[in-house]
Amino acid sequence: MKKRGQVTTFIIIGLIIVVIVGLLLFLSFKFSTEYSEAKRKGVQHFSMNALKLEPYIKECVYQQSVVALFDSIERTGKKTTLPPVEEIEYIISDYLERHIRDCVDFSKFKEFEVDPGRINATVNIYKEHFAVEIKWPLKIKQKDLTMTLEDFKIEFPLQLNELYLKVKSIVDANAETNVSLDLDLILGQGLNIEILGCKGNNINYLVNDNEYMLDNNILQFFFNAPINDLIGLFEFKDGIIFKPPFFTGKHVLRKQGEIKRLIFDTTKEGYIEGCYRRDRETEHYTFSLVEDNRIPAAVSRKKGKRVLIERTAVNVSSENFNLQGAFRLTAPFGFDKGTLFLLSEEKEAAIYKLEENEWKKLQTETKGNYLAAEIVETGIYSAGIPLCAPAAVSEKPDLIAVFVASDYENLSIFSSHADKHASGLLELTGLNISIYKTMKLTNIGCEAWNTTECSPAFVKQYLGPCEQEGVYADHTIVLIESGIVGLDHRTADDVSYVGSYLTDNYDYCNVCYTLYELGKSLGLNDTIANMTEVNMTGMIPVMAVNQFEPAELSYEQVYFTEQEKETIRENLEIV
Repeated sequence: MKKRGQVTTFIIIGLIIVVIVGLLLFLSFKFSTEYSEAKRKGVQHFSMNALKLEPYIKECVYQQSVVALFDSIERTGKKTTLPPVEEIEYIISDYLERHIRDCVDFSKFKEFEVDPGRINATVNIYKEHFAVEIKWPLKIKQKDLTMTLEDFKIEFPLQLNELYLKVKSIVDANAETNVSLDLDLILGQGLNIEILGCKGNNINYLVNDNEYMLDNNILQFFFNAPINDLIGLFEFKDGIIFKPPFFTGKHVLRKQGEIKRLIFDTTKEGYIEGCYRRDRETEHYTFSLVEDNRIPAAVSRKKGKRVLIERTAVNVSSENFNLQGAFRLTAPFGFDKGTLFLLSEEKEAAIYKLEENEWKKLQTETKGNYLAAEIVETGIYSAGIPLCAPAAVSEKPDLIAVFVASDYENLSIFSSHADKHASGLLELTGLNISIYKTMKLTNIGCEAWNTTECSPAFVKQYLGPCEQEGVYADHTIVLIESGIVGLDHRTADDVSYVGSYLTDNYDYCNVCYTLYELGKSLGLNDTIANMTEVNMTGMIPVMAVNQFEPAELSYEQVYFTEQEKETIRENLEIV
């Protein structure tokens, strides 16, 4: 019994020891686990805050980069010349180095200390984007833990280099050609550009194009270009004048098929707003088509809703007039009324509208080199020149004369020459003459006085358009531009042929030949003294003529005398 009691005691003691050891092991494991968990949680907490710090710095870099970019472009606009792209990179970098700290507040991160180092910013403008890299050593401490952040990189999907190169093309061409406001060049860059005005000897431009946006804001790129020689649409006269006779207000210029445009305002006097003149009034919006630095068509309206103008081909012709080129007008946002301007060098031209395969003539007014007509809808319009155009019309004409082109290649030149000869005839004859001109280029070949292609019968077939209008020629005058014919002239069967290539040379009295041939056709002959003088005056240059005494020969004597007029009246049976 005694031994059994001892065994029981040892067993109990052993169990107690096992329990104590197990308890100690359990407590030790629990303490170790809790300590490790606490330590692990402390490390996680530090890392998470560090991760919050990096995007915080990047957001600051992003914001300041946007501000720096806009600041650099604004500073660029204040320079008289466009700086190199490296200078823009430097301006942005310099701004970032000076202002990054302005948007950083490390006191928001109270769990640790931040020891910032020196900021170094690098900006690179690439073809498809521009990149900002900030090297800013930041030592982050929390108790006995330390970590470092240094590199912060951001790329902006803005084609800044493309925009810069387009602007540079305008500025460089302005300097190389010494030509300002080259509309073909400016619009050829595919940018929305505005003219803000002038300062000093520079034109101030602004690129305001929604294809170049940053942070939901359009990047407004300012630049300047010197005022040099101007294309024909502009004139410098104490300021830059826009010469076309369009209405005062905002002008929107586009090339065919393009949405991009150049915009500027004009004052009531026609000056570009801000180019040494300003009135800040916009009465009309004028939408213009630009071709070869000219404006062949424009539409002015009170509303600013877009009007697009495109040159178009049409298969509908007319027996009564020559088309000068058709234009299609469209208005994506509606159209009620406006004024259409079409460029035309022919004062006889009018504006026509195509309606159901027929051209309808509109009430047309001439303004400078433009035709103007009020329109109430979009569609296809064209300037047209009547095939039989009046040069001078008398209510009760003594004689009807019609000019016909021989070998002219340019209808406008023929029209101008015919007008000058017609004016001379009216001034020098004193007769009531109605004069017309056939506005059609012909294939009459009179270079060698070809008896077939230059015969009166061949010439008279071109009088058809005038005869359709009830105009029947008493006398036909063929103007021959060829230098081969020179100053030669002759008349046969009521058709006079006059070499006209010196019509624009005021050293010669080219119209004297027309007067001479008309006199012959009306019954005068070379035995009459003044007819001889008319012929001689045409052959002798003005400088030589003026060397004679007035009593011998002068332009004051170049006219039909009363005796000659009496002979003409008798031949025409004028009472």
